[in-house]
Amino acid sequence: MGRGSVHSHLERVSFHGSPLNLLGVSKRWKALALNLPCLWGAICPSFNSLPLMRYWLRVAPPNTQFNLKLIPHCPTSMLSDPNLDHTREMFRLFAGVYKRWKSLEIDISPSLCAELVALLEATRDDPLWLRSLTIRFMDIPPPTDLLVRTLSRLPESSHLERLSWVCTLGERVLLQSIPCQGQLSTVLVAHVAPVNDYVAYLSGCATASSVKLLNLIAFPEKQEQDSSVLPLTSPLDSSPPFVLPLLTSLSLSRGIDPMVLLKHFTLPSLRYLSIGVRHRNHAAFRTFLQSSPHLETLIIDESWRQDADVATDQDLVDYLTNPHIRRIPHVQLACTDASVRALGIVKRHEDLFLNAQSPTLSCWMESFSENPEELEVFACAPVIAFLGWRRAGLDTSSNLVWCIRDGKVEFNKNFVLLGVGATL
Repeated sequence: MGRGSVHSHLERVSFHGSPLNLLGVSKRWKALALNLPCLWGAICPSFNSLPLMRYWLRVAPPNTQFNLKLIPHCPTSMLSDPNLDHTREMFRLFAGVYKRWKSLEIDISPSLCAELVALLEATRDDPLWLRSLTIRFMDIPPPTDLLVRTLSRLPESSHLERLSWVCTLGERVLLQSIPCQGQLSTVLVAHVAPVNDYVAYLSGCATASSVKLLNLIAFPEKQEQDSSVLPLTSPLDSSPPFVLPLLTSLSLSRGIDPMVLLKHFTLPSLRYLSIGVRHRNHAAFRTFLQSSPHLETLIIDESWRQDADVATDQDLVDYLTNPHIRRIPHVQLACTDASVRALGIVKRHEDLFLNAQSPTLSCWMESFSENPEELEVFACAPVIAFLGWRRAGLDTSSNLVWCIRDGKVEFNKNFVLLGVGATL
């Protein structure tokens, strides 16, 4: 095998794998492996034995920083209990070299939370130099005092640039306790809190360029009409909008009620916006979009409703004819029966959609989310139909249902054969 082939093979070693098996191939492979920092830059020890990981730490190039990922070891069956003792022992082993951690991704159990708090408190005078931290809480909740102590220590990691906090345990800690300032540029928070708390939290993300807020609370059907659950008005309504000049990417789940939250903000540098709609407010949304003139991508999810509050045809018209939306190069709108309903709307409003000045309206099938972090929060990403238009250069042929070209609707015959558009 030539030198180029050796390097090519070594660089394909996965995050979950270990370069240790390469050391025994030959002296040449061993020398190459020990001198390629990229091989030792990440490790997921949960799927390895303690002796093997002790050896990994002993032979890894000294002072090499690495990304550490600790998740409970579930052997084969999804129904098996994760081996939390093994994960805790791995944490203790790697805690001995905490100064070499470049990032930490960890699924927290009560025992692991105690270990993390102990490390954070023991290193108060010489804190972790983490660039990225991901904490996901498991189904068994740690005691509230441990959660509070964990959060109280996180701001001391002053070099933190990326934070992911996924907590589905209810309002057991205040959202405002989660760090949002310092050097943070990327924030993902999946939590349970009222809308006003999310307004206060987002207003503090002064240094962030990318924020994703996911409110994972489940709303019982009897509370759907209860205005006290998600108030449409608040004392903040009389305050001037918060300005976040550095924010370029924002994703909001429907649990946060984005239409309520967005009216409290001006985001002049925003280029990417993804929202799940709970309560519609087309006028407020139009005002917000007017203050974000640099938007390049807009994703609106209206697909969750199966009741009387599903988006009406007029709602779709309001979205697709909004002048501030029509100037955005890439727009995706998901709604119930999108592929069929939109064609009826086009037929009734030909002057709006079939003229040369209109964006090229299309319908296509796509996964709800292609973002790995969201796929870790939500178990799956269903394929649904989107309406809108996509920026030039994207390959749309494989998942296109129909599009408007030269004033006419063109169908993808593969989708027509499957029954899509059969009634049109």
